[in-house]
Amino acid sequence: MISKFVVAAICIYSVQLQKKYSTQRLQLKKRPLLDSTSEGVLQSDPKGSAPSCTCDYFVFLSLQAGTKMCCALACCCVGDASDENYENLLHKGRRSCTDCSFLILFLIFCGGLGSIAWYAVDNGDPYRIVFGSDSFGNTCGRNNGPIWIRSNKSGSREQFEFSGQNMTERRFMFPLNASRALDTIWACVRSCPEDTVTTYEGIKKLAIEQNNSLCVDYDSAIDAAKHKPRFGVCPRLPVLRSTDLMNRCIPEDLIAFGKDLLRKVADMDWIRSYLHDLIDASPYLLQMCLVALVLALLSVALLRFFAAAIVYFVYLAVAVLAIGFSGSVWYAFWKVYKKSIQSDQDALKDTDITITTTTTMRPKSEPQHLTTAVLFKDIDFEAMINFENTTTVTLLAMALGATIISVFIVAVVWCVLPRGKKMIRLFKGASRALSAMPCLLLQPLINAALILTVAIYTLSVVLVLFTAGDMVSRRVSNGNERGDSILIIETNMTRTTKLMMFYQFVGFIWVSEFLMACQRLFIAGAVSMYYFDV
Repeated sequence: MISKFVVAAICIYSVQLQKKYSTQRLQLKKRPLLDSTSEGVLQSDPKGSAPSCTCDYFVFLSLQAGTKMCCALACCCVGDASDENYENLLHKGRRSCTDCSFLILFLIFCGGLGSIAWYAVDNGDPYRIVFGSDSFGNTCGRNNGPIWIRSNKSGSREQFEFSGQNMTERRFMFPLNASRALDTIWACVRSCPEDTVTTYEGIKKLAIEQNNSLCVDYDSAIDAAKHKPRFGVCPRLPVLRSTDLMNRCIPEDLIAFGKDLLRKVADMDWIRSYLHDLIDASPYLLQMCLVALVLALLSVALLRFFAAAIVYFVYLAVAVLAIGFSGSVWYAFWKVYKKSIQSDQDALKDTDITITTTTTMRPKSEPQHLTTAVLFKDIDFEAMINFENTTTVTLLAMALGATIISVFIVAVVWCVLPRGKKMIRLFKGASRALSAMPCLLLQPLINAALILTVAIYTLSVVLVLFTAGDMVSRRVSNGNERGDSILIIETNMTRTTKLMMFYQFVGFIWVSEFLMACQRLFIAGAVSMYYFDV
């Protein structure tokens, strides 16, 4: 009797919770009441009408001769769905979105990323990234409009010198002083010089015969032989033979120097050995990666049928590998130690022979003193710097460390061994889920492709932002005796542009983490729906 009241109290408490947290009123249907005093007898209205009840009225049904108690809400209504889905409907009614504030913040942040991309495209010029621009505001490879500047705030606008040129046929950037490529003037040329030019006659000949002006404008190249041209208009001699690299003319001597430097670095013994081993082993590494992929897929397929064998095999393999690793280190230590002992014995024999030979040539009063000195020298100096002894000590330390790690690993395996049955059930469930939803195996690849897309997008926006800075002018010395100068244009990175780049970097990290979280949520949701619906 007391148990009935306890069950009734629990039911009343659950109903109160349901009333408190339910978000909508369930549409219920009528069903007859069961009398608490009889097993399965309907409690009908005396007039013969349909049974009536209230939603707070409870009845108790004795099942299986009173061995089980069932508490049911004897309402005049029950859910439209079956009784089994009653609790599911209540749980679904209480569900709501979580972390809405951070979701809104993330969407606003993504809106900022889009605004920065729009600003970069609107104010930048992606064409400059591919073909570059000269020092006078002309983009190589296309027709350019003039650039207007003011000499002072109150003065009239003037066209910037050498700006507004048609560079459709001149697609390569060429440094006018290759020895100072980072601090020189760049010009757009038709092609990189294929031979070294040492005279201004050669520059003029190249402009006339090949229509390739190495000067800023064609007229300066034609008049180069008449007078010494200004630095910044025509190149400084000699003009080195160059090759194009990403539409930039790079002197071949510089490329050869870089290759020689790389060759010298690669010729170092340890680097060469590593590179040689890596190159030789690259086909085998690729094959092993493919084999590992096939074995992983095969193990996932067989996990459902051989879960027990795989779990206990993993336990055994981990323990055996740990013990085998420590045993191999101890074996190496024993071999080196045995070799060092043998070497010490051989050295001692040689020392005895030397001492005996020496004592026969000296008076009888000196042998003992000489022997002590020789032995003292061997013990204090030669033995301390003996490489074999140092290797033995190192291997002893490694063996002790490996033993401690192996004991710890074996202890962990021993502790988790009783949980093997749970792991078997877990692996079987995971295998069944993958068999029912094989597309889950593609989710990591899809997520990796999305993250790569975000990385490419971020890099593209940052590169375009480099060209979206303010164009400023500055004077560069001609390098002649009179100290003349020439005015050039540069793109200055503003503080706002730098902050936008940092914003893009933070956005890449946040969006990547969001995609990783979406992947985990996707897999967890799919597996949980499969597990609870099957």
